[in-house]
Amino acid sequence: MTAGSNCNAFNAPRFRQLQSEIGEAGAIEVLRVFLHDAKERVRTIHGSLSENNPALIMREAHAIKSSSATFGFERLSMEAQRLEGIAPILDARQTAAAVERIVIALMEADDIAMADILAA
Repeated sequence: MTAGSNCNAFNAPRFRQLQSEIGEAGAIEVLRVFLHDAKERVRTIHGSLSENNPALIMREAHAIKSSSATFGFERLSMEAQRLEGIAPILDARQTAAAVERIVIALMEADDIAMADILAA
């Protein structure tokens, strides 16, 4: 858990709601797409760190925030929301630290998905 954080990594009822809306197979398929997409977005953010492009960082963080909330990955959504809100005012070191928190939360989401959802 992130320091000072009080949110859970995964909200299982939210994912079950998605499953009830689009079916189990559909939810699993879009979860796989989400995980791939989120990893690509994090790579894009990493690549833009040296460019000092807060608009790009904010856009990618916003997409991660929204999509991770859909799947119930609360910690990932929270970290992405934090980055989205502070990207314009951070220096390079602070931005890199915020991105690292997203990377950790994404790895956690991936672990949860592989162990608890996709393995079922």
